[in-house]
Amino acid sequence: MVASPATIELLRRTAEADDDYQLLLRQIALGWPESPTDVPATLRQFMTFLDELAECDGLVFIGHRVV
Repeated sequence: MVASPATIELLRRTAEADDDYQLLLRQIALGWPESPTDVPATLRQFMTFLDELAECDGLVFIGHRVV
């Protein structure tokens, strides 16, 4: 990621404080169920491109972009 160390740290701290973001990180780590109804409502928006989601150093990426 092309960003200053301060910006990266701010993103990480913000991600750590966001419950939905942490839920997304956990779901990526556990894997995605087949049915959208088995996914928390706040994460269903990610089902259409879940194969593009990746976690790196506590941040979620879609391709090269931070979520």
